[in-house]
Amino acid sequence: MHFPLGLTGYEAVGDRMGLNVPGGTMELPIDNIISLEPEDTFPPSTAAPLYDGRYSTLIRAAALKQGIDEKLIEQVIATESNFNPHAVSRKLAMGLMQLLPGTAARYSAVNVYEPG
Repeated sequence: MHFPLGLTGYEAVGDRMGLNVPGGTMELPIDNIISLEPEDTFPPSTAAPLYDGRYSTLIRAAALKQGIDEKLIEQVIATESNFNPHAVSRKLAMGLMQLLPGTAARYSAVNVYEPG
């Protein structure tokens, strides 16, 4: 699975890579990392200029289901799409969490632009 993240920093320690993202840190085996590339940035859109809590219920449900902090999900969305559900990167990653087409198909995401 490809999962693009907006990194604020990273550090290799042995065979693991510590990835710093806004709101937290995660550690992965280095072999699981395909590449580290400059990220696309999305300016505030007229569709969602600032996070206003409209996705709170979905974020909370996802955090509970996956066992991760809500703030981490919020920060990933803020970094990846700036809460613009219609964001598309130059690599064709789409939606709030910037799903790549293959990832969307793998998880049967019917409309990546429609949260929930």
